[in-house]
Amino acid sequence: YRAEMVREEEGWRVRWSPALIFPGLEEGGKVRAESLPARRGGIYDRQGRPLAVDEPARAIGLVPGKMEPDSAQRLAEALGLQVADVEAKLEQPWVREDLFVPIATLPQSRAERLEQDLLAIPGVLISSTKETARYYPQGALAAPLIGYVGPITEEELTAERRQAGYGPRDVIGKQGAESAFEEALRGRRGGRIWLERPDGTEGGEVARREPEDGHDVRLTLDIDVQRALEKAMEGARGSAVVLDPGTGEVLALASHPAFDPNRLADGITSAEWRELNEDPGAPLFNKALSPITPGSTFKPITAAVALDAGVIRPDTDFGESPERWQKDASWGNYFVKRVPHPPGRVDLIRALVWSDNVYFARVGLALGPERFTAGVERFGLGGKFPFDLPARSGQVAGEGGIRGEIQLADSAYGQGQVLVSPLQLAAMYTAFLNEGDVLRPYLLLEERDASGRVLRQGERAVLADDATRPETARVIREALRRVVADRTGTAHALADVRGWTVSGKTGTAQVQGGEGGARWRWFVAWAAPAGEEEPRYLIAMAVYQQGAGDENAPNPAVARVKQWLSSLPR
Repeated sequence: YRAEMVREEEGWRVRWSPALIFPGLEEGGKVRAESLPARRGGIYDRQGRPLAVDEPARAIGLVPGKMEPDSAQRLAEALGLQVADVEAKLEQPWVREDLFVPIATLPQSRAERLEQDLLAIPGVLISSTKETARYYPQGALAAPLIGYVGPITEEELTAERRQAGYGPRDVIGKQGAESAFEEALRGRRGGRIWLERPDGTEGGEVARREPEDGHDVRLTLDIDVQRALEKAMEGARGSAVVLDPGTGEVLALASHPAFDPNRLADGITSAEWRELNEDPGAPLFNKALSPITPGSTFKPITAAVALDAGVIRPDTDFGESPERWQKDASWGNYFVKRVPHPPGRVDLIRALVWSDNVYFARVGLALGPERFTAGVERFGLGGKFPFDLPARSGQVAGEGGIRGEIQLADSAYGQGQVLVSPLQLAAMYTAFLNEGDVLRPYLLLEERDASGRVLRQGERAVLADDATRPETARVIREALRRVVADRTGTAHALADVRGWTVSGKTGTAQVQGGEGGARWRWFVAWAAPAGEEEPRYLIAMAVYQQGAGDENAPNPAVARVKQWLSSLPR
């Protein structure tokens, strides 16, 4: 800086000029500052097809000095925001009467559509600064997995987040991959300070910090597999997961009913938000990650535990299996019941093919609670269940463990207090295809920075070593092949799927606390292209059924998996 000094009678004085504040600042000019938005990283499927990207947007805000008493309320209603959030932004310490206070960022198309109504609210201004907003080109496809973003709230804008560079104008991942990979996806805003001449034109830039774009994330998801799965799940309440059985990659994950994340990213009214939250189908809840009762799909796990413990062999039978059975009179009026099946002695293979509860109740009692629990826990149930998204691990039993023979018998065929999510059960089944090792399912394929450099990659990892012996895994594979191949098998409907060879296990589970005989209808299976030995897909599907109905009626999960396979390219 150079300051001109003049001598007057009182002494030396500095001749004032606005340029003493900033060189180039003219009399009547102003110093301006603006935020430079950063691009949030995109989310893509394994082939690079977009799942969540940024698009041009406009910032909507208020100038406090031009507002009327109801302006905040009217703007909140127009944008679907909480009035409290709008008011909190107006109460920030930097706010002045003549300053633009950003309230929300809308996609440019929506901002233009609402422009006339918004500008009719006193104090509302639509910024000309280039912004971006989140757009989900696939709509509701895989929405519970991808998640959504929304404006950061006052509660979310903690001191820690402020320290990390978040501000009141930012959006943040609220659910799914958008939340799980927030640190990678988020960009860091830049900014600049510039001089404005008295005529409103720019007079020069004083300082500038470039924005840092977020990183792109590529998921293991395959849109084609996902779309076929969503189509097969139409009209259902439930979920399904598809894994690559050799790597643990999540190829598809559906949770129905779902939602369109574009509605949430754009901002919805309080009434619409309430409707989503109160929907009995729970569209915002990712059902594939929530533990439920597995029913007979748990029998292969029990079988593996018993074979490894030497309690049974593949040819072990307990004679003919009655339709109702109890160990002895000490069980009172409680009986284990089985579904009807052909007469004859029942060994392990037939017990799996016919899904015989009585056989597995006896196996559970032969194991005893300690060996049963320890064997199941070797598959990873009850311990930590690492996944890229928050996912609860299931349980063998509640607090205090298995209590009594009846609970043990029920647990052995997938009832009792056994709980497992479709994702975790699919992971447990990978042991039968990987020489006894349970693979860790994963969603992140790779993360790349703005220059395209790969920063990290997902990779195959073993979650539980030697959960079962390789020879035991081979026995289970053969049994589940026959569940489909044998005419009396519970999944024989899948024997004629053109182009695919399928093995799997059906299940029906009573819903704990459910009303009117509600139950989960399960199917867990792997499928190999015809003529090939190695399975390409491993799927776990659970469909909710309300009402008593016929327990022996065709399993809707089997029909939906058949529809899914039939629509896949081979």
